[in-house]
Amino acid sequence: MESIKNAFDKRTEWYNNRSSAFFPIFLSNSCDTFIVFQNYWKWKSSITDCLLNIRIYQQNGKLIGVFPERITNDHYQISIKTLLKSFKFEEYAENKDKVLNLSAEVEILSLDNLAFPFPGIMLFVHDNISGEISCVHSGGRALNSNELKRNV
Repeated sequence: MESIKNAFDKRTEWYNNRSSAFFPIFLSNSCDTFIVFQNYWKWKSSITDCLLNIRIYQQNGKLIGVFPERITNDHYQISIKTLLKSFKFEEYAENKDKVLNLSAEVEILSLDNLAFPFPGIMLFVHDNISGEISCVHSGGRALNSNELKRNV
């Protein structure tokens, strides 16, 4: 097993100007889903120029829309329902009484070295009726061009 010191030493050699994460999105009449993160790129690495892209996909893989924004604030809490309204996604408006199964790809881009290809971004689901909140950290991401792609 590799020592922690060696593992952290290797991280100083990492170079990534793109970081991404995939999330499952479940929406219903009473539930909204939020993508939540803090601007740790600025805090930890003094990176002040990052771009956020959120791509929302239907269950069949069809792209609904892309939400681009410069990361300038210290905290972000982005409502998926609000994004869908901005995309004028008709299926969302027509099916508010059923659960919609969607997915979101969150991508961070910078000309600077972000180092970690997996951003510290969380997804929260809030039920307005029960008050319940659930949270998940992404379990997947798109590999960057400098990473080996292996067939398993």
